[in-house]
Amino acid sequence: MKTVKLNKYKTNTHGTLRAATEQLAVRVDKIIEYYSFAGQANGQQTDKEGTVVVTEGGEHYVQEPFDKVATSIKKVR
Repeated sequence: MKTVKLNKYKTNTHGTLRAATEQLAVRVDKIIEYYSFAGQANGQQTDKEGTVVVTEGGEHYVQEPFDKVATSIKKVR
């Protein structure tokens, strides 16, 4: 089982992104897609940037830039 470890943003009760304090380990075979985001999450303006990793369990907003996530996934595969 190959995994990628990323720094996940926490959200408050309103869905606004907060600090990236949680560690997220994602199985590479469970990733459906991933794309970058900047300035908006859950329909609200934010200063956070990073990558959205979509898995079978939902969307995960992570702190790492798209290029770093893509490189990590390709190395593990």
